[in-house]
Formats: sequence, C-alpha cells, structure tokens
Amino acid sequence: IPNQTMGYRAVAERFGDCIANNDYAAAWALLSKELQASSTPESIKNAVATMIAYASGSIQLAQIMDEFTLEDWPGKQADDLAVVYVALNGDSFSEAVTLTLAQHGKDALIRHLEWGRP
Repeated sequence: IPNQTMGYRAVAERFGDCIANNDYAAAWALLSKELQASSTPESIKNAVATMIAYASGSIQLAQIMDEFTLEDWPGKQADDLAVVYVALNGDSFSEAVTLTLAQHGKDALIRHLEWGRP
C-alpha cells in the first residue's frame, strides 16, 4: 500500500526505483485499482523486458525528468495530478515510462502507463 504522505513526485520516483530493482510487485502496488485490474506484476515485467530487449544489460538508474513533468495538459481529468516522464537508463540504452498520476483518496497513484520514449 502506498505511503499516504507520498506526493505524485515521490510515487513516480518510487515506481522508477522499483523497475530498476526488478521489484515488479512493489511497482504494481503503486497503480490505481483500475489499472491494477488490467495488469499484473508479471505484465509490468514483460513490458519492461520488451522495451529493453534490443539492449544489453538491465536498467541501472531511474530518473524523473523534471523538464517533462506536466501539471496541466489537454485531456487532464478532474483527479489528475501530473504527467511524469521517468528515464530508465542502462549502460547501453535510455528508455522511459510516462506516468499519469491521480489523486485516489489520500494517495497519489498511477492511473496510466506509457512504456518507451515518445
């Protein structure tokens, strides 16, 4: 269960760190209930593996790219907080996941994932 005091940036950072550490169950726990219903820790693992299949090695570092974080955008829904671009870097590659975070009760949770660079 996400820490109830974590803002959207902390949730995005934690998600990236979970991916870099191959902790897909913890990454899945940061998703909204709706997104959890359509995914599993295994599907997250598979998405990451597919995204970096061309590269040698694994993700070493996840980093929020502040210059690509949006708090206002076309199509923003009522409970949306931000769209956060998280770079996922390895020795021979740089990929990313774009997260849309929304307020769910006291928690900021991920309501949408987009794998890969735009």
